[in-house]
Amino acid sequence: MTKKKPPSELKKRGKGHPPKPYYPDRHPEWVRGMASRGSTVQEICTAMGVSRGTLYAWKKAHPDFLAALSVGRNETVSRLRLALHKRAEGFTKPSIEQKIIEHPDGTTTKQVIKKDEYFPPDVAALKVSLVNLDPTFKTERTESEITGRDGKPIKIEWETVGK
Repeated sequence: MTKKKPPSELKKRGKGHPPKPYYPDRHPEWVRGMASRGSTVQEICTAMGVSRGTLYAWKKAHPDFLAALSVGRNETVSRLRLALHKRAEGFTKPSIEQKIIEHPDGTTTKQVIKKDEYFPPDVAALKVSLVNLDPTFKTERTESEITGRDGKPIKIEWETVGK
């Protein structure tokens, strides 16, 4: 028969560390910045040195932390929507090319060429935008219906063998 160990000798679950303290003057701005750059929850936890549980506890306990996280995520979503829209429509990007020209007399001159680089509309970006923004847009889903002669139902017959 084995004796039960006293509570002081039992192993604690988890890492056994007390939760990290929350700093209202630092953490909300930190999480907003990371979320606005598109960081995942795991990346935010790693950078802050906290577990997911601590992060979720801070979200529940501190409305300013939750609001900052939401604002950061919304900033990312807004930027991505604009980028997708821009890519779907196509765009022109100004670029500058610099050339150094060597002359026969040994002198060199610098030539700056300004030109526009054109990016045509992207069909995949167009499709994603339309699917998300226009509920009437039909995607490539097709429906198939198999019917018998003259549009009548197909008669299916089977028999069980071996019983």
